[in-house]
Amino acid sequence: MSSSKLSSLSKLQDVFQSSGLSTAPAQVWRTLRLVPIISNEICSDLRLARKVYDDCATAVELSQNMAYYSYIPHAYVLEWDAEGIPHALTDTQLSKSDGKRWKGLPVRSMPRMAKHEKSSKGKRRLRFLPLHLAMEGYLASYFNAPTVDWRDDYLRYTVSHGLSPSWENVLSGEYLLGLEEALRVFEMHERQVGLLLFVADALAAAIVYPHPADYRCLHRSLLSDFFCETIVYHYAHLPYQAQPFSLPAAGELTSWQDYQQRLQMLKSELDDFQHWMAADVLYQALQLQRVQSIGPYALERFITHLNNPDQDAHMGELIRDSQGRLAYLKTCALTRDQVRRVWYLQLLNQHNWHLETAAASQNINRETLILKLDRCGLGRLLQPKLIDQARKKIGNL
Repeated sequence: MSSSKLSSLSKLQDVFQSSGLSTAPAQVWRTLRLVPIISNEICSDLRLARKVYDDCATAVELSQNMAYYSYIPHAYVLEWDAEGIPHALTDTQLSKSDGKRWKGLPVRSMPRMAKHEKSSKGKRRLRFLPLHLAMEGYLASYFNAPTVDWRDDYLRYTVSHGLSPSWENVLSGEYLLGLEEALRVFEMHERQVGLLLFVADALAAAIVYPHPADYRCLHRSLLSDFFCETIVYHYAHLPYQAQPFSLPAAGELTSWQDYQQRLQMLKSELDDFQHWMAADVLYQALQLQRVQSIGPYALERFITHLNNPDQDAHMGELIRDSQGRLAYLKTCALTRDQVRRVWYLQLLNQHNWHLETAAASQNINRETLILKLDRCGLGRLLQPKLIDQARKKIGNL
């Protein structure tokens, strides 16, 4: 898979508006701010449930004799009913029945990240691995072998195999300070289908499910999702207390109609502000890759478009119908080093993997680019002597 297979989508904010999604006032707990996402157009024909795995590790078979290895606590199961009849998914819990500890390390083997499964008559079912689907796309799309063999610059192995094996570190939501308690005590709205999660007012995740009932069932599954290390280790432990947004004084209001109009205006202003806080996802162009379809819906994974190596970025997956309305969304913030790795790999690919040309495009010299590549974890692409020569010439950045 290559990044050339990715297509673009303008902004998620436009999809939110066309899908009838808005936000309710945030609820805060310590460094956490949870912003409910409310749907005015409930999806009636698509439902989502969780399939729990107790295995310690999972190997997912991919194409081209490759595999993806990770701890995967659960999968999501989508079921589409063409007649839109409400129903609950069954047979979605797998666990060790006797409650005893595993004596060894159980490893589950699974075919593909997203796979159609058998279901009852008239219904279509799709099993996929939330966020791991996005992570596998992130690794497979950008960490490929150099397309030009500059023999004096790149290691022979990376020219033949790319950055294989490729890996990234993430942490479970269970390690995010205060999240479990916040999910336990926070109020759920009647038409809530998702949330925006901020940690120290940095966007950590955006989530949308097809139906309010799905959200209520999956509310605590956020603890099993993964988050970037920066969010868990640093942002959650900052000496920071999230503050509720204060609304301005109502002023001179003389009738019940004036109060209603003022309240509606304040809700609109708050919705706009909370969307602005989530600009890292909602207002960035997306690079999309289609994965699977189920009925009129399509499952796609994405990474937000990168303009520079120091911006904030997210990866994730979404499901839209044929009219572009959003039925599912899940994102994960990337660390700064993850962003830099993708950005520099894109830069090298754009300049045919020629170090001098790529460096000149950024108004830096070749040695500076080499040290930047090494600092963000891409030094294993290069001949070790290049890194040593660069350090001797200009030192460590």
